[in-house]
Amino acid sequence: MTITDDFNENYYVLLRDLLPKQMCDEAVSRLFLLADEKKTSKDEQCPLSDAIYGDEYFDSLLEALTEQFSEIAGTPLIPTYSYARVYRPGEILTIHRDRPACEISATVTLGLSGKEWPISFNKENSTENGNAVILKPGDVALYKGTEIYHWRNSFEGEWQCQVFFHYVDANGPHANQKYDGRSSLNVSSETQRVVHAKQEDSVIYFWQFPNVISKEYCDSIILKYGSSELEDAEIGGHINGVINKQIRNVKRMLLPIHEGIGTQLISNAFVANQQAWKFDLTQCQQIEYLKYNETGRYKSHLDTFITTPTKECRKLTALAFLNDDFEGGKFFLQVSDEKLYPLQTKGTVIVFPSFLLHGVEDVISGTRHATVCWMIGPYFR
Repeated sequence: MTITDDFNENYYVLLRDLLPKQMCDEAVSRLFLLADEKKTSKDEQCPLSDAIYGDEYFDSLLEALTEQFSEIAGTPLIPTYSYARVYRPGEILTIHRDRPACEISATVTLGLSGKEWPISFNKENSTENGNAVILKPGDVALYKGTEIYHWRNSFEGEWQCQVFFHYVDANGPHANQKYDGRSSLNVSSETQRVVHAKQEDSVIYFWQFPNVISKEYCDSIILKYGSSELEDAEIGGHINGVINKQIRNVKRMLLPIHEGIGTQLISNAFVANQQAWKFDLTQCQQIEYLKYNETGRYKSHLDTFITTPTKECRKLTALAFLNDDFEGGKFFLQVSDEKLYPLQTKGTVIVFPSFLLHGVEDVISGTRHATVCWMIGPYFR
């Protein structure tokens, strides 16, 4: 029996360790940040908890997982919406089936503190003789939301972060529920494809997440680090500690990897990689805050270097634009004799392979602020 057969017979399947731990940790940080910033809300179904509908990050994951869930379901799926919660003590999820926009759904445990909290499934409208399952962080239950009853008894833990990804069958009666009636996903990532004149196939040079970071959060990062004591950013492979500012003229500060803006960049990098390149990534190597004053620049360069094949190397670069109130200072990717300029509005994140030639043109006036991180993995073979 295949996993698709199991899904069609039982109306649900369990997918263990589908999301990597680092992605789950970043998603938990994202969800708590949204709650701290008062961007979550209460709903009638779980009034003790904090919830958010169609957040940019979770909608991006919803989109990224569509193909994989379609293969398991045995039919092409259309994403409708994501819904994430921080469950609080005493919460109860009463027995129910879902509305048409949730024809096929995935519930993912992202993280928890305290006692594990099972979810139960039953084809009958009864809490007797249901199948109770435990989902550890990274585990997924993919189920037919409109056909199988599901519920949770009173939550006895401290907190649990959960995200729901909802889909409809592209060939089914609810296909008109695409994006849950929205014109698009909240802030859908946009694939930027450039076809070189000498190539027949389309190549993805970068992936962008427009305005995925709030303007207020961008301002808070600039306020926190902009007036700090910064160091001159080095040039990879520079000699005798001398930095040629005609090549690179940037101030920088190293930032924590697993908190703050770092969680956003790492999450976006994982999502973009799933969609575009599928490189073997293991972790984030480094996160930096960058400040380009007037005449700040970074000439064309690569972010990855030749290393010992037994070592990990940089594979993806994720860059967040924290402001756009300056002149000059445009980021570019150099592809053959052409410069590509991704969207660079305040709050936008772009992700691109670290081996692509890129740079920042001279800042003419004002100050350019950005953050960057590098994702590493086993040496390319």
